[in-house]
Amino acid sequence: MKKLLQLFILALFLSLNTNSSFAQWEKTNGPWGGTVASCFAGNKEKFYTGSGSRGVFLSTDQDKSWESINSNLPDLSVLSLLVIGDTIFAGTEKVLFISTNNGESWNSSGEGIPEKTRIYSLAVFDTILFAGTSSGGIYRSNDFGMNWIQVFSGISSAGTMDFTENDGKLFAVVDIEGIFVSTDYGITWEESFLTLSSNRSIVVKDGIIFSGNLFISSDNGENWETSSLILNETIYGFEVIGSSIFAGTGIGVFVSTNNGEDWEPINEGLPDKSIYVLYTLDTVLFASNFYKGVFRSTNYGLSWHPVDLRYNDVYVNSLITRNNSIYAGTYAGVFRSDDYGNNWIPINSGLTSYDVTSLASNDSGIFAGTYDGIFKSTDDGLNWIAINSGLANTDIRVLAASESKIFLANRTDTLFVSTNNGNNWIPLTPLQISVPLRTKVSSIVIVDSI
Repeated sequence: MKKLLQLFILALFLSLNTNSSFAQWEKTNGPWGGTVASCFAGNKEKFYTGSGSRGVFLSTDQDKSWESINSNLPDLSVLSLLVIGDTIFAGTEKVLFISTNNGESWNSSGEGIPEKTRIYSLAVFDTILFAGTSSGGIYRSNDFGMNWIQVFSGISSAGTMDFTENDGKLFAVVDIEGIFVSTDYGITWEESFLTLSSNRSIVVKDGIIFSGNLFISSDNGENWETSSLILNETIYGFEVIGSSIFAGTGIGVFVSTNNGEDWEPINEGLPDKSIYVLYTLDTVLFASNFYKGVFRSTNYGLSWHPVDLRYNDVYVNSLITRNNSIYAGTYAGVFRSDDYGNNWIPINSGLTSYDVTSLASNDSGIFAGTYDGIFKSTDDGLNWIAINSGLANTDIRVLAASESKIFLANRTDTLFVSTNNGNNWIPLTPLQISVPLRTKVSSIVIVDSI
């Protein structure tokens, strides 16, 4: 009886101890990277960005470090930003908010814009403010956002995405529907050009208007023609620096130095060419893409480097340990922690894709599987080289390594093996599994020689 009582007490202790300790998980300080930055605004002294899920962030040291300024901001899904002096306007999924104290507090901006209205774009011309919305069209305020009046109802299924001004005319882009023009400072609007395609941006350079995919007008919107840059991708943003015009698209950044007659891709250093936001701060270019974070260029797009804008978490696909360090393979690249997850550093030099799906290691180095092939590092992740010899499909999904062999699986039903640490890869016999759908390997483990 005494023994049974001791066993009961021990079981109770283990149960209580399990509930009080093993249930306590703490979030590590990273890795970081995150989803897209939705918008930028500001100047060198105060540079702001809005994110699709984490609100507004501020940098006061020319984008070297960032701080959250979301105190009392009811909606963190920021779609647009406008900064006038010390006043910040943030357009969100629900309504327009305003802060007059650098983000310490936020209030809904004025009357006239219904709640649950997405604010896709914000602009100011002279002292008149404009808000482009979903389904509600364009709203106008002549009292610094205290009151808003709907001046264009737009199309019920579309949103007003961008504004510009040229020679006394205001232009507004309505996605899918076209370009609209106003000659009375936004009180009334009429159609300038019907595009019937995704149209999210508009800009003026040397009196020439650029919009859409790519439409150009050299007579202030009276007539439009198609540019030589033929794309099936949406142009999400135009920017102008000096004699150059830049276009951020779903397949990368393009530049023209002759007013749109010719375009060249400039994507060196961008791990993902799906550009969602393009912005200039003086002569510095910023490009934000889906899930890979923000990149900057100080040489007119010839090369791009990541910005340490750590406002969101990333999907972690793989974790390994090696030499007392932890490595995380994420959709924002490879990260390493040397202090048990308290701090993380990105280690992506040489990777041509930051979509890291899997990690493995042996004595010869670390292996990273990505959407663009497999990479190897022999210096603890500081540098990576591609090792894809023998692979026709480089969409790598799974890795496993022993000291003598490395196995991988891509988007086929065949495993590949390397017996020389990745110098070349040999296909194995396709998996013989009787299933009606094509088999894709999602996990590999090596036990001894099996």
